[in-house]
Amino acid sequence: MESSLIFKTYVNDFYAKYKFILVPIFKFILTFAALMLINMNLGYFEKVNNIIVALFFAFICAFLPQDFMALTLYGLVIVNLIAFSKEIAIVPALLILLLWLVCARFNRKELYVAVLTVVLMNIKIGMAVPVIMGLLGSSLSILPVGSGVIIYYVLNYISKNATTIQNVHDDSMIEKIGYIANQIFENKTMLVMMITFVLCTLIVYLIRKSFLDNAWTIAIVAGILVLLIGPLLGGVLVNVDIDIVSLAIGNISALILGFAVLFFNYSGDYSRVEHVEFEDDNYYYYVKAVSKKKLAAPDKKVKTINSREKSAGEIADFDENKEYEEIIRQAMDEHYKN
Repeated sequence: MESSLIFKTYVNDFYAKYKFILVPIFKFILTFAALMLINMNLGYFEKVNNIIVALFFAFICAFLPQDFMALTLYGLVIVNLIAFSKEIAIVPALLILLLWLVCARFNRKELYVAVLTVVLMNIKIGMAVPVIMGLLGSSLSILPVGSGVIIYYVLNYISKNATTIQNVHDDSMIEKIGYIANQIFENKTMLVMMITFVLCTLIVYLIRKSFLDNAWTIAIVAGILVLLIGPLLGGVLVNVDIDIVSLAIGNISALILGFAVLFFNYSGDYSRVEHVEFEDDNYYYYVKAVSKKKLAAPDKKVKTINSREKSAGEIADFDENKEYEEIIRQAMDEHYKN
């Protein structure tokens, strides 16, 4: 226990000391990963479809506010869609723009979460996002989490069905737009996963904010159950094919990362809980105080080291010198009095 607390303290202190470096590095990695995914899945706008441009944008976004990072990435997605087909780009572009505006209006500080959700879902560990945001975010975290799921499935659909979309022979632009809209909004897998992620985020948040003992641990377990049962139940009710391997990987990653967040961000010791009651002129207050796990203060021992012991002769000489000093002091006092 003590060694884990030492490690936790060291990591937290390291982050606090070098936050001004670590945050830009995280934003650089996240932006670069998102740009490479855009180029791999879309890549229709050749002028930005190379690693040099991706590195340039990632470097710029690392030192700018996160809403600028999200706006840049969404803008590049829309540019790629327009380069693919102006008619076909209308629906997904408007949808992405609408999601960005909603998140920017109600939860600007977590705009990066939508980007993070898309990136992690591409590597099969996106289920960790709702658990983490339920632990660290607010009830409004459901907006960027849900938006990230929708954007992921929209981009995934266009990437996998590009040839089919281009071969649509409807003469009317409205018919083409209607076709794309139907294909996107009738995606049952997207709806099931979006509802699951939103519910997981909300349930984890509500339990974490409750007065239950070990609320954070219970919240993580409850979130994992939602992420496990939600897709399976949705698959049965709306006849959606669920990838069991991806579901297992997602839940395991959510469990591991959830407890990692718990370890580094919460240190309540429920073996020493105190309940306090007090009142003022208007209210009665019932407070539950949970002590924090802390390292025991080390015992400080002061050891006095003497170079050597004085001999009897040295002690006698010292006393004699003290007598001489006293005689001289008395003589000087009498001199000044006269």
